[in-house]
Amino acid sequence: MNILEPQKIEEYIVSLLQRGPISNMGLVKEIAVFRPKTTKQAVYDALRKLKKAEMVVTHGKTTSLKSAWISDMSDFFAKVKHFYFINGASDDGFLSFEDGDKITYNFKNPEVADGFWGHAFDILAGIISADEPIYIYNPHEWVLLAREDQEVQMFSRAKKQNKQILLTCPGNTALDKYVKRFFDGTHLQYYLSPIQLFKKPNYYLNVLGDYLIEVWIDEKTHEKIENFYRNHQNFDDDAKKEIQNIIGSQGKNKISISRNKEKAEKLKKTLGKEFYIIKSK
Repeated sequence: MNILEPQKIEEYIVSLLQRGPISNMGLVKEIAVFRPKTTKQAVYDALRKLKKAEMVVTHGKTTSLKSAWISDMSDFFAKVKHFYFINGASDDGFLSFEDGDKITYNFKNPEVADGFWGHAFDILAGIISADEPIYIYNPHEWVLLAREDQEVQMFSRAKKQNKQILLTCPGNTALDKYVKRFFDGTHLQYYLSPIQLFKKPNYYLNVLGDYLIEVWIDEKTHEKIENFYRNHQNFDDDAKKEIQNIIGSQGKNKISISRNKEKAEKLKKTLGKEFYIIKSK
């Protein structure tokens, strides 16, 4: 697909949608400027193909690029930049880190932080060795409750790359147990730890090869999350709306990405004790 110099209707649609969502009739009119003989039916047929390929999504009479596809393309080109321009600067500066380097980002709420968090996770998962497990420590795996589609897709992408995800959760509530259904016990493993492994209760951690993604959720928002888990025995639509509202709460949320081989190896030993790690052949 050539979206820089579009020729096909599908290419024009994707190229036009980079500016944001457009009404379906708006697409028909704009494409007609470049392809005067293009019919409305041809545009709708092209939209169906793009939807089947999971590149676009339609809301009512408006079409937009699908966020997961945008993320996949962003990750793809970030990896290309990493491997083809090793000595150049990258928009995702952590890809060119040497051991000991670190960068910190601040976000207004956990929902926005999670968008970038998943983006960084996908990129790093794609550049580490296939036989290197990914270690996760989450005080609660609320992302699977509030943003199930995005989290499941992220796990699926790692699984397709034949990577293991080993997630430790120190929670013991009904909802902590509920999310275990998303893990298959082999490539995706989930362990409910009887103890909190780190000093700060609002601290989240991912270890991917030599890289660490460390996340601190705003303390007040963290307390809301804790209360949510204490107060819910079942997960339904109302509970989903509540946790989504909570992660939209304004506050100070921080993500640090670093490359530290020694620290990463120590953390892998701490976090890997309760899991079955598949050995490469």
